[in-house]
Amino acid sequence: MLYEKCREILSGRGIPNPSDQSFLLRDDGNGPYISSWDVSALGAQPTPAELNAASASAGVSVISASERDADLASKGLKALMLAVDQRLRRVVLTDTTTPAEWAEAIRTEYDAL
Repeated sequence: MLYEKCREILSGRGIPNPSDQSFLLRDDGNGPYISSWDVSALGAQPTPAELNAASASAGVSVISASERDADLASKGLKALMLAVDQRLRRVVLTDTTTPAEWAEAIRTEYDAL
């Protein structure tokens, strides 16, 4: 998949047999990505557009590490927001609740996260 695409791009650059240590791939469960690339031996790291254009293993979409990290951060933020929402729904306000009591109830729920 990604390995074959990298090899195809390198072959097009005149590097048909790069060392297996010249570039390293990883998949942490969110799709494959290039974790290490030897620029001095291989030239510039292929862009996601170059990788997606490579014919090897058609149908495999590649995202950059920064796009992957942004996606993971977004998922983490959504999970945190959901947890905060669920905790805040536990705060019961009455007509006699003072702003200080309200703030303390929220702080207690937030600290419990």
